[in-house]
Amino acid sequence: MLAYISLQQSKYLDASSIFLLTFLAASVVYSILGAMYIVSDISLVFVFVAMGVVLFYP
Repeated sequence: MLAYISLQQSKYLDASSIFLLTFLAASVVYSILGAMYIVSDISLVFVFVAMGVVLFYP
């Protein structure tokens, strides 16, 4: 499903599709990490800082 979405989005690779794919990938990774252990506030802040760096400094 995700491969199909990325394959379709590769034709129109603009800022919005890159943001969408990045957000989906980050959500999947964060969900897996959250399922393994209880996420603390420090790691949550780190995730938001990392997402901000990725979004504003591509």
